[in-house]
Amino acid sequence: YNSYHEDIQLMKEIGLNTVRTSIQWTRLIKDFETGETDEDGVRFYDAVIDEFLRQGITPVINLHHFDLPVELYDRYGGWESKKVVDMFVLFARKCFELFGDRVKHWVTFNEPMVIVEGEYLYQFHYPNLVDGKKAVQVLFNLNLASAKAIEAFRASACAAAGGRIGIVLNLTP
Repeated sequence: YNSYHEDIQLMKEIGLNTVRTSIQWTRLIKDFETGETDEDGVRFYDAVIDEFLRQGITPVINLHHFDLPVELYDRYGGWESKKVVDMFVLFARKCFELFGDRVKHWVTFNEPMVIVEGEYLYQFHYPNLVDGKKAVQVLFNLNLASAKAIEAFRASACAAAGGRIGIVLNLTP
């Protein structure tokens, strides 16, 4: 957080021209219900994105990398809830609006199957449940959240400016 200038300079020095990084809900969004932003968070991400671009590094922004705010687990059951799906879409829209003038490459989720497996089948991510029914609901909601975020992206200025969006899937036998 405090040394991003130096970190990005090191990335440039080793020859990176693209980097994938995430925007955390809890740093950017003050009120999950309304999507109201935290201005310190906006300034931070503006500065990081601008520094990437100054150094000639293309940022690929990931909207969710196993970092659902714990408040959304406590209040709604996390990805078990369609309310959280709607909140994710609100968060995604806010990101497109705030940073889409500079960020052209977006990812909705990093390895959503890990969320399902780790949280609801194999107990290696919070909330460490073993519940097949909830696992199916979570998988459905993650796919729904990704699809709705992609739909919001396509309706945004990001897409009109030639931006792209996708998902990172992990494929294992």
